[in-house]
Amino acid sequence: MRIRYLSFIVAFCGIFALQAQNPITPKDKQALRVMTYNVRNCRGMDEKIDYQRVANIIKRVNPDIAAIQELDSASKRNNGAFALKELAKYSKMHYTYAPAIDFQGGKYGVGILSKQKPLRYWTMPLPGREEQRVFLFAEFDKYALCCAHLSLTAKDQVASVSLILKALKDIHKPLFFAGDMNSVQGSPTQNALQQKFFALNDYHNNTIPGQDPKECIDFIYGYDNGNSFSVLKQRVLYDEPIASDHLPVFVDVRVNATELLSSNFPNSTQVALMKRGYGMFMHFGVNTFGETEWSDGTIPASVYNPTNLDCDQWVRVARDAGFRYVLLTTKHHDGFCLWDSKYTDYDVASSPVKTDVVRAVSEACKKYGLQFAIYYSLWDRHEISYKSKDFNKYITYMSNQLTELLTNYGPICELWFDGGWDKKPEEWQIPKIYALVKRLQPQCTVGVNHTIVLKEGERQYALPDSMIINNKYAFQYFPSDFRLWDPKIAHKADKKQYMHLGRSYYLPFEHTICLSKAWNWFQKKNPLPTRDLDELQELFYWCTDNHNTLVVNVPPDQTGRIREHEANAIIELGKRLGIKKDEPLPTNGSFLSIGADTKASSVFKDDALYGAPLATDGGMQTRWAAADTCANLTITLPANKSFNKISIFEYSDIEKARDGFSNIRTNRIQAYQIEIWKDNQWKPIYVSDEPMGDCKVIRLLHSYQTSQIRLNITKASAPPSIYEFNVIETK
Repeated sequence: MRIRYLSFIVAFCGIFALQAQNPITPKDKQALRVMTYNVRNCRGMDEKIDYQRVANIIKRVNPDIAAIQELDSASKRNNGAFALKELAKYSKMHYTYAPAIDFQGGKYGVGILSKQKPLRYWTMPLPGREEQRVFLFAEFDKYALCCAHLSLTAKDQVASVSLILKALKDIHKPLFFAGDMNSVQGSPTQNALQQKFFALNDYHNNTIPGQDPKECIDFIYGYDNGNSFSVLKQRVLYDEPIASDHLPVFVDVRVNATELLSSNFPNSTQVALMKRGYGMFMHFGVNTFGETEWSDGTIPASVYNPTNLDCDQWVRVARDAGFRYVLLTTKHHDGFCLWDSKYTDYDVASSPVKTDVVRAVSEACKKYGLQFAIYYSLWDRHEISYKSKDFNKYITYMSNQLTELLTNYGPICELWFDGGWDKKPEEWQIPKIYALVKRLQPQCTVGVNHTIVLKEGERQYALPDSMIINNKYAFQYFPSDFRLWDPKIAHKADKKQYMHLGRSYYLPFEHTICLSKAWNWFQKKNPLPTRDLDELQELFYWCTDNHNTLVVNVPPDQTGRIREHEANAIIELGKRLGIKKDEPLPTNGSFLSIGADTKASSVFKDDALYGAPLATDGGMQTRWAAADTCANLTITLPANKSFNKISIFEYSDIEKARDGFSNIRTNRIQAYQIEIWKDNQWKPIYVSDEPMGDCKVIRLLHSYQTSQIRLNITKASAPPSIYEFNVIETK
């Protein structure tokens, strides 16, 4: 008995010490603290019912509102006590109860604790074949909270989500939904929920079982009804493993903040950006008719003359290809506007074809169920006020045009700024422009090309390959909701935290690539080939990984339509990827080769610039280059892990096209084989006497295991070079 008592004292002191090491800091005065806790009817893992203990945990968190699950009222199991009322008494909060079933002479259900008394509440039964469940809605002055404990059965969970979404469709206040969802990230239930909800807590932080958490099934969501949410803090209390079999979870949230807030977590507009994930970029304007990528604003508006303008076809292609949004170039550096702007005569209204393209595309997006985004060049080579000594005149011009775009064309999910290099960052008055955008379209994400620099106050851009350390680099353009470095590709280990005036901000990355193999943004008169589908597929996987996004440029031609061969290619890509509406974007498999020990038979000049490890470092701007035309690259792999796919991004020689911007790529590797080390010898598993191409994907019929794999190049037109050699196990 004495040994048990001493063990309890040691355990108690350990828990107390752990709590003392993990204090909960007060929340921001403008934030709400939202909590969820499955309390197991306040019966702890020591099997003791202790309302005071659970209430103390709630008091320790000090939430504004809390969703509480597994609560008895007057049942035999809890000796006739009303569990939620007891918790309210000890925590000094208001309580709202929703019984789900009759149980042992009393009730069993869920509840809400709140510092404010609800203005109103209602309940709704939910399906549960093991036992009926219940949904509780409580409305407060400035927000609402819902609570539920979903069924253990997946079909009942999905059916519950459908009922919940229907019940909440007319709620316009900021709305939180919290509780025990009995489902994990990636499940059909979570996929259904994420049609309209986004998790505010991090599902990587497990919540059950309390003493050895292995899964996250307790969630706090924000509801996507036009309000924005910024998470300032999120936490699972791992130092409370005894009071329940679940761990308490809370988040601190600012609602409808118009400024970008310092945070280690994405805000709701960033979550929406990442959820969209995949967009179609469309460059169209006077450059389309001038055989150029950048014009100087002197091409007459009369040159713009599409003979068969069909914006509906553009968006229909986007839908059929699986894109989630369309990003339209409304004004490029030349200053020509694709809408009838009151502030310039260099627009479609002054051309032979006066169709408001912005309106036509936005309406087609509504028709086909896609979101609408716009590109707008800061740099304007036509507008007279841009060259004024008083640059405020141009800021007024730009603000007026942005107001037109953000008030006349419905919801705009994203605003993509370009051309900032032509002026000093402070001259653009980005804080003023950002505030204008957020006032007119709170849910619109704002990005400025070349967002990040190596050092604050300087203009040396940080390449995406270097963005692999949090809080190392700084904003050039603040505020921005996402990073851009067109057309570079982010590192596989891309990080999200960037500094401004001593504070850290979360920023995902949006990639931009061209469908065209020639990397042209505006369409040319002569048809050009598209990238190979293998390359497009691997770039899709790479660019949409790690909470980043991708837009692919598919430009209309001089007739005003997307060319059939390009439409076919991008639609075929979507089919190959298996993109499905309202489901997470498809992913690649597990990478075995990134960061692996890699050696080469030869290296061109300098190991630091062209060494073998650069072919497996996860970066697309670094590369291994050989010194000889016949060379090999050997990668050490974990011998106990299998793979069934290899993708190789080859470096190509690049020649500029006539427009001075597009390029022609020439591959070097002409013959090669892939070999694995087996039975103390190299055995080929793939042999080719054809050019490798920009991205070679080898899909193996079955999985292999080996301690080493080798790329053996037997013929090349010049010393070969590889950006990335990826060894992958697909699901």
